[in-house]
Amino acid sequence: MSSDLRFYAFNRDFQSFYILDQYLNKISQISFSDKINTMIRYPILVQGQMIWLYNPAENRLEQYTPQLELVSSSRNLSRDIGRLSVDQLLYHKNQVYLNDFDEGLYLFDYTGRYLRKIPLPRQTEKAQIDAATSYLFVFIHREWHVIDLHQRMVRPQKIELPEEFRRSDIVFQNKKIHRWNPDKVEVESIEYPMLQDP
Repeated sequence: MSSDLRFYAFNRDFQSFYILDQYLNKISQISFSDKINTMIRYPILVQGQMIWLYNPAENRLEQYTPQLELVSSSRNLSRDIGRLSVDQLLYHKNQVYLNDFDEGLYLFDYTGRYLRKIPLPRQTEKAQIDAATSYLFVFIHREWHVIDLHQRMVRPQKIELPEEFRRSDIVFQNKKIHRWNPDKVEVESIEYPMLQDP
């Protein structure tokens, strides 16, 4: 979900990216299969303006316009990284994060140039970035950990959560932690001291 109350969804089977309003009505659709001749995984739409994706056929990150015109790309990732498994892409403050659950995060600038690696222990769930705080949340050893992206030297710190929030399907957004409560049929939210401005 974006800060402008739009949802972005990707259907891997149909190779289509959907932009939905807050009521889940389709605003627009981008079909990758019309212009890109490879199976796309993990595309991310940045501020409704640009699309970043991992192209497995070329082994590189690529940036496109919503009309699927290529804007920029990284060089072949094997030149900078070597063996790689792409499990997720994230975008924050003009930087692209390629997440390899076994190795950690690889950081690229807005042109696709490789910057550095953030080594992490094995992750089992997709990482999350709370844009309001620049905190990165990773699920390691069945527990959530936080990393302050403002710091050059990063070390995951375990987050002490109330029992009902110790699950893999919680969401970190806008300095709060959110979870779905099926008994009350509502989203519950708590503030957490780790989410204060760094």
